[in-house]
Amino acid sequence: MEESKERLQYLLKEAPVSTALLTGPDLIVELANDATLKLWGKDASIIGKRLLDAMPELTGQAAYQAVTEVYRTGQGYEGRENKVYLQEADGTTRVVYANFMAKALRAADGTIRSVLLMGYEVTDQVEARKKVAEAEEKAQQAIRLANESSQRVLRESEERFRTLITETSMVGSALYTGPEIRIRYANDVMLKFWDKDKSITGKPIEEAIPELKGQPFIDRLKAVYTTGQTYEGREDRAQLFEDGKLRDFYFNYTYKALRNTEGVIYGIHHMAVDVTDSVLAKKELIENERNFRALINETPAAIIIVKDENFTIEIVNDAYLEWTGSAREDYLGKPLWQVLIDGHTPELEAALAHAMQTGLPHNIKEIPLRLKRRGVLQSIFVDLAYAPINDPDTEDNRVMIMILDVNDRVTARKKLEEARDYLQSILESLPQMAWTTNPAGEATYFNEQWYHYTGQRPHDGEGNGWLAVVHPDDVAGYLAEWNTSIQLHHPFKYEARYKKNWGEYRWHLTQGVPIFNAHHELTMWVGTCTDVHDQKIFQESLESKIEERTRDLKRSNIELQQFAYVASHDLQEPLRKIATFSEMLRSALGTVPERADSYLAKITAASTRMQALIKSILNFSQLAREGEIFTAVDLNEIVANVHNDFELLIEQKKATVRVDPLPVIRGIPLQLNQLFTNLMSNALKFVATDRPPLIHIHARTLAETEVRTHPEIDPGRPYVQLEFADNGIGFSEEYAEQIFVIFQRLNDRQSYPGTGIGLALCKKIVMNHKGEIYAHSTPGQGSTFYIILPITQ
Repeated sequence: MEESKERLQYLLKEAPVSTALLTGPDLIVELANDATLKLWGKDASIIGKRLLDAMPELTGQAAYQAVTEVYRTGQGYEGRENKVYLQEADGTTRVVYANFMAKALRAADGTIRSVLLMGYEVTDQVEARKKVAEAEEKAQQAIRLANESSQRVLRESEERFRTLITETSMVGSALYTGPEIRIRYANDVMLKFWDKDKSITGKPIEEAIPELKGQPFIDRLKAVYTTGQTYEGREDRAQLFEDGKLRDFYFNYTYKALRNTEGVIYGIHHMAVDVTDSVLAKKELIENERNFRALINETPAAIIIVKDENFTIEIVNDAYLEWTGSAREDYLGKPLWQVLIDGHTPELEAALAHAMQTGLPHNIKEIPLRLKRRGVLQSIFVDLAYAPINDPDTEDNRVMIMILDVNDRVTARKKLEEARDYLQSILESLPQMAWTTNPAGEATYFNEQWYHYTGQRPHDGEGNGWLAVVHPDDVAGYLAEWNTSIQLHHPFKYEARYKKNWGEYRWHLTQGVPIFNAHHELTMWVGTCTDVHDQKIFQESLESKIEERTRDLKRSNIELQQFAYVASHDLQEPLRKIATFSEMLRSALGTVPERADSYLAKITAASTRMQALIKSILNFSQLAREGEIFTAVDLNEIVANVHNDFELLIEQKKATVRVDPLPVIRGIPLQLNQLFTNLMSNALKFVATDRPPLIHIHARTLAETEVRTHPEIDPGRPYVQLEFADNGIGFSEEYAEQIFVIFQRLNDRQSYPGTGIGLALCKKIVMNHKGEIYAHSTPGQGSTFYIILPITQ
């Protein structure tokens, strides 16, 4: 509807007739189109000025007084051939004749807001008519003189007549004689109309102006010469040359027979006025009317235009016909309320009549209208606009009725209002503060708990008024997080301090969720503010204690690592001495009793196991050291080195080791070497007795979806999964986690010697690399260890 108004305003501004809009009691020039500026002899700088400031020469003139009277009384004015004196830029005065109408435009409350002027200049027509009248009078005088005397007097009269018509400056005049219509005289104006010179004098008109052949003018001249009946033409089209090109002109003209003293026709008097500009202006007005109708027809809003006191339908556009599923012939020429009988109400008819009589627009929003659409009587919500259309050339007024179907919007809004009322009733029942906002994040509602806590008055918190209760130190962070949620349509969560009505600030957890409609369009936000002050204080206290204990634990760990490192070094020396002196004792005694030899063997074995255990503890403690450098590690080289270390044992066990291509990752080379050493040792230790050992090492890159199934690792990194499989004795799945605990053993030490630290060491290495290790096994069939390591650190 707004677009249609803008296009109509544009059409009005581009109209060929002079159009101006004068606003307020001072008649401020609000609008003046190009035709107006040209008529007034002004430029666009007068826009925004008082009319008398822009054109002081209008003071006291009748035209200006007529305009001021229209503004004062509200009664329209229509004047013909108004004489106006206009001042030129050089100070000279120009006399202008104009036809114009002035109509008061009112605001919605009925007060007069401005005056609309529409008109066009008729100076040329007025001057031409005066010249014609003068020339006609002079011609009649000459003819009367001719009738009073002899042929000599007639020749004198004709000479005087030729002088008269030559002096006419705006009216074309010519004298033809004889049945061949020979040109005896033609004034300069007529010669200019024909685009000829005086050399055509004495020639028949068909020979002098050959372009008239095929046009009706020569036949009309001959008919006047034959019958003596005067012929008058109005706005007749003539094709004449101008600057060597044939073009269309329009003339008002007369052919009048001339008689001698005996009453015999001897010639024709031809007088003509060029009205081309006026005709073209009319044609343009007609074209504008046609364009106006086309514009109405193309407008997407449903439109009906009615006229007269019966509201007879003059125009109904395609949008209305498509909207109702009806035919144009069912509407045109019929009274509006006869066609829309189901939608007739006294209120609608009264509003339409008021718009027709006063020229004031009237808008009705979201009114239920009953009408038939595609044969079915329906009641739908519409926006109605009555827009009066005033015709400056007639006293008939019309009203354009624009109908906008807003049924879906109203129905959706009513449903939304019902849903909001229901939502607000729920929010009012909550123990914590609750709120809603529009899609832009501006608060639209707070429940009673909000106003009770903050002390704000109802509606004070709406818009951005709620910021007044947020602690100043929390506002910037709060708004940054809130604006991010609004832009991304993500749920909002933030902790901030809110001022209680007596000034105390308490911590609250504010949470909000976006609400979408069926088209996934954001319609509102709903949220709550929960008091978490006590929990916040307790949490801060708890975090402080945790941080303090973490520092104590780190300090204890460092001391423990130092102790383990020192202890392992200090314990190894006595163990070496025990082993050495046991061998020296065996050598010194020579042959010893079997029982004593058994004791010495047990001492040696115990010291050896103790040395291995201390070495493992030393290795385990060293893994906790920080500052290790990660470098690119080719796992193929690591496995190859480990294979070489176990080459003899592999041959002894008749084992088969298959290694698929492995990746290059970022890691600590020494630790990764230790990882594969422990896994290889494990696989060669726990072999089945009924089949040769088979070890298979495989690697693959994990997909993002697989990475997310492991909550212990960072989902934002790429990972590789190493699979270390064997066909050994296996273990029960219930021990899948226990095997990675330090000193935990599933088998007896006599059958499978070891310290119980190897797999714990593997887990420590993998954790140092921010990865994960786990195992699956079936007793009697073998085990598979899965090692997940990040490709980059």
